[in-house]
Amino acid sequence: MNQRKEKLSPTVQASLKSLNISFHKARKVINQIRGCSYEKALMILEFMPYRACKPITQLISSAAANASNNLGLKKDTLFISQAKVDQGITIKRFQPRAQGRAYPIRKSTCHITIIMNSKNKKIEVNLLNFFYFLFLEFMIQRNKKNHGTKNKSTWFPSWLYATTSFSLVCKIKLLFNPIRRR
Repeated sequence: MNQRKEKLSPTVQASLKSLNISFHKARKVINQIRGCSYEKALMILEFMPYRACKPITQLISSAAANASNNLGLKKDTLFISQAKVDQGITIKRFQPRAQGRAYPIRKSTCHITIIMNSKNKKIEVNLLNFFYFLFLEFMIQRNKKNHGTKNKSTWFPSWLYATTSFSLVCKIKLLFNPIRRR
């Protein structure tokens, strides 16, 4: 049997065990940064108002430091390929109550694992976004044809314009209006 060795991008893993935060609360934060680049993930975590953000930021910084020191990767090419939160042990305590009773307190913990990959910087356009903006351009042209350029269409909702990314719109405009060289 011949086994082919595929060239895979190097991966870096960092894990945090027994963090004193519920796994539901930590998973809410991890879901926001899964698939993001290193710099974007740090920016997202900096402005989120949750307590789980600080240890997750430290964990991502640790994984990036491992990548740069051990494998010689640049931090600007890293992205979070996998991020998972598992339930840890539950610490049980008791709160004294009236008439000699005890009230159980369960303090849940979690384990967080982050795996980062390196990728080459390429100009990537997500196909769904590309077709979405292609559809927008088609609808704009259709509205201009049907309603004229002076009349605003009531059919085409204005919130679609607000959701567009400026850089992606510029790329699409370049695709539709190529520069003619003489």
